[in-house]
Amino acid sequence: MNQIIRDAIHNRSVLKFTYHGHPRIVETHAYGLSLAEHEVIRCYQTGGTSRSGKVPDWRLMRVD
Repeated sequence: MNQIIRDAIHNRSVLKFTYHGHPRIVETHAYGLSLAEHEVIRCYQTGGTSRSGKVPDWRLMRVD
């Protein structure tokens, strides 16, 4: 499991990264495995952009 993500949840820090070509700023609330056994985060995106254009909004994102 990714220690950076675990620390962000524990410290209530925001994460900044690019996902599907869009810059994201998120507050990560949960981290684990999907039913297909992919690492995923449940997060609230507060900044950046997305394909849907909906920011802020809740997201489920694969870590890989």
